[in-house]
Amino acid sequence: MWTVRTGTFPTRRFIRPRTGAPNVGTRLHDGDEGGGVSHRILVTAEPAPLLAAVRAAVAVAPDLEAVEASGGEVEVLLRLANGDVDLVVVAMTDRTLPAVAERVVDEYPRLGVLAVDLDRAEGLLHRLQPDTTLIDGLLRAKRLSTVLRRAAAGRTAYE
Repeated sequence: MWTVRTGTFPTRRFIRPRTGAPNVGTRLHDGDEGGGVSHRILVTAEPAPLLAAVRAAVAVAPDLEAVEASGGEVEVLLRLANGDVDLVVVAMTDRTLPAVAERVVDEYPRLGVLAVDLDRAEGLLHRLQPDTTLIDGLLRAKRLSTVLRRAAAGRTAYE
């Protein structure tokens, strides 16, 4: 059973989305698993435990594919310019979105960002439409793969 808390968390409000952003995150399907649809998850290589957790989650979910960004913010944004990523996963601390997450949400409003706090084993799923969801118990592979799949499909992590 998942514990989901919704509410207001410290995030930056965006007034104007960039209209020239590629149409990413549109490969939607109705089911939670399979169906031949692959969701590409862009994950930062640092910290290593986050990368390992996403790799483990993707390993148990055949419809998810991990794409690693070994550089910093610049490499993440360059990968997003290709338009082939459905979700970005980054590390956070104290329920505060890192700058790269805010920039991704600002420049690619259809794309979700899952910010994971490794110390608390929880994450914030954030999109430009005010849809921030706190998710507890996030680092187990099966649970994380479910969150990744639903977030990449453009849906709330848990209903």
